[in-house]
Amino acid sequence: MNEKNNSMAEQPASATPTPPLPAAATIVARAADFRIFSSNFFRLRLGPGETTIVFCTATDVPAGMPLPVQVPGRGQTGAQFLNVIQEDFAVTVTWPVLKTLLLHAGQMLEAIEKEIGPIRSLKSTTSQEKAIERYRQVVRATLPENP
Repeated sequence: MNEKNNSMAEQPASATPTPPLPAAATIVARAADFRIFSSNFFRLRLGPGETTIVFCTATDVPAGMPLPVQVPGRGQTGAQFLNVIQEDFAVTVTWPVLKTLLLHAGQMLEAIEKEIGPIRSLKSTTSQEKAIERYRQVVRATLPENP
């Protein structure tokens, strides 16, 4: 018999056969360089058909204290109270993935708030209307011009 056609019946009794994967199986594998980061701030960058979420660490630095990063024109010490935002890493996703992410995050937050009560939200410095208009302008700029 050809080796490629060995049946399970021909295997020794002690061997445990590996069951075949179902047609719709999803295998989750972790990359060798996988790491977990902590972030207390984020920035959004809008591109054509995608959005980049930049995760950051925001730090308040009082006057005269060493800065966590080199700031051009300021050296390594804050001359006045500064808010330093250090960009740590970014993830770029397509708009459908972004929408799915927001849907799942919204469901997760709803479940959390049902258990522990409302979660305090950080206030944006931009009104919702201004933010939406700014994003619309960026989206329009990424679309191909009408012939």
